[in-house]
Amino acid sequence: MVRKIKIPLFQWFWDLSRVKKILILLILLGIGYWRYSAMKNAGITPEVTEVTRGELTESISASGEVNALETASLSFQTAGKLSYVGVSEGDTIKKGKLIAALDTTILKEQLKKYLNAFNKQRTTFDDTSDAADDVTFNDAVARLKTRAQVDLDQTVLDVDIQNEAIRLANLYSPITGVVTKATPTSPGINVGPTTASYQIVNPDTVYFSANVNEVDVPRLNNETPVEIELTAYPDEVLHESIQSIGFSSVITSSGGTAYKVQISLPDNSAMKYRLGMNGDVKFILDKKENVLLVPGTAIVESDGKSYVWVVTEAHTAHKQEVKTGASSLEETEITDGLVDGQKVIDRPGKDVVEGAKIKSTS
Repeated sequence: MVRKIKIPLFQWFWDLSRVKKILILLILLGIGYWRYSAMKNAGITPEVTEVTRGELTESISASGEVNALETASLSFQTAGKLSYVGVSEGDTIKKGKLIAALDTTILKEQLKKYLNAFNKQRTTFDDTSDAADDVTFNDAVARLKTRAQVDLDQTVLDVDIQNEAIRLANLYSPITGVVTKATPTSPGINVGPTTASYQIVNPDTVYFSANVNEVDVPRLNNETPVEIELTAYPDEVLHESIQSIGFSSVITSSGGTAYKVQISLPDNSAMKYRLGMNGDVKFILDKKENVLLVPGTAIVESDGKSYVWVVTEAHTAHKQEVKTGASSLEETEITDGLVDGQKVIDRPGKDVVEGAKIKSTS
């Protein structure tokens, strides 16, 4: 029985004579050329667009939300029983309004104890001082008077601290605004510093906040025109201005470095713009009139140069080097390499090769 041995393809090719190797290579090249020619001659139907003249707006885009300059978050510093709640969410209040209060019965009784201790220590201090005046003054007497003074000062501090605790048992609004959070809403509940929370926002101080990538920030200043589109008002474009650009950076959700840009909003006396509303902002860097434009998706980058695939008069594809200028989200300015009215292929695929037949240019 004769055993068959399988020889790898490359070994088989290697064992061939030189003439046969050349013949096989020529055949393979011929097949490749035939497929390339067939692809060109078969014709393709890519998306074709016309080079036009128009206005180009160069801009930077970002997303953001409505915030407010004046906000106040109030909470108690100590635990206690809630004795009064004077607001509900949505209420409009004035500065100095009493928001909520703790029961101060125990605090006031404790204050009486501290006042009694103060009165007692005051008499002790007076007795010590009088006794010191009747004896020869020396270091021991000086130390005795010092200790009496320290004890008296201690009782004064206790009274002051307890008075402050009573004062802080009442929450007053430091600003005029709208109550956006009121928890709890009813008295009679035992609360702690973290369980009771009240928030007030001044609607007249709202602004739009957006994080701008660090590479774009140097191109912005307070004179840069701004367009804002809020999700809540899709048919309205707000033309505003930059109020400030953050000096310290923030880290975006994707891990990039950005800076907070604060943008003005129109008068908000009717509370049209509310905290947390989302939207998109466009910073207008430049506007050019009567420039050659092609879709940005028609540009092909290769070896540091820019190209487009032009549809020739013979309806074939030709790779044309171009020079580009400013760009918007959709279009790119062509400064050299094309003329008005030429047709270029948008989003060229792998089937677009030099000399390929274009079936349709519509």
